Amino acid sequence: MAKRLCAFIVIVALSAAGVWADEGSVAGTPYETYPSSLGYYTNSSGGVGLSWQHWYGNFGLAVAAGGLYNEDGSYPEVIAGYDKVIMDYSAQLRLSWILYSEEFSPWLSNNLHAVAYLAHRGITGLDFIEPTDVELEDPAYIERYQEQPYKPWFMAGAGVAVEATLFEHFSQTIDFMYVVKWPFELTPAVGYSLRYRY
Repeated sequence: MAKRLCAFIVIVALSAAGVWADEGSVAGTPYETYPSSLGYYTNSSGGVGLSWQHWYGNFGLAVAAGGLYNEDGSYPEVIAGYDKVIMDYSAQLRLSWILYSEEFSPWLSNNLHAVAYLAHRGITGLDFIEPTDVELEDPAYIERYQEQPYKPWFMAGAGVAVEATLFEHFSQTIDFMYVVKWPFELTPAVGYSLRYRY
């Protein structure tokens, strides 16, 4: 626990130090010409959603929101230890500061940026009810699930991200960060986005 907390503090310190380092410039790159983008963002801790991003010079703002609801339960990847999920929603905010950017050719540009991350996620899950031997022998047996209480999380994180842009419009971003969740838990997280710049 103490090692993870120290690692989180180091990541935050390095990310913050990057803001005062030699600043990358977006001048002449697609991030200046096409500062906005729309698409999709997923974070291993914060969830999945539709996303909008905008670069204000070297400062970037991105938001993402999404969710699912299925009264019978759906089978996304195992989330929070549940067997099925009735509801899973998230709202995410990413603040970015470009540390380095370059246009290598008319079809390839990239940037490296520090990231601060805030998110809220809520899940209602179902747990499988183990059948008795009598139930298993019954040909009409149907699997049963018990609904669990709603579980909310609030998250804050920091790290670094790399954004690559192809043909000035198709951007992909990969985030590497540490996230603190409340109730308290410190965990590494990876984010990915695919957006169209305009």
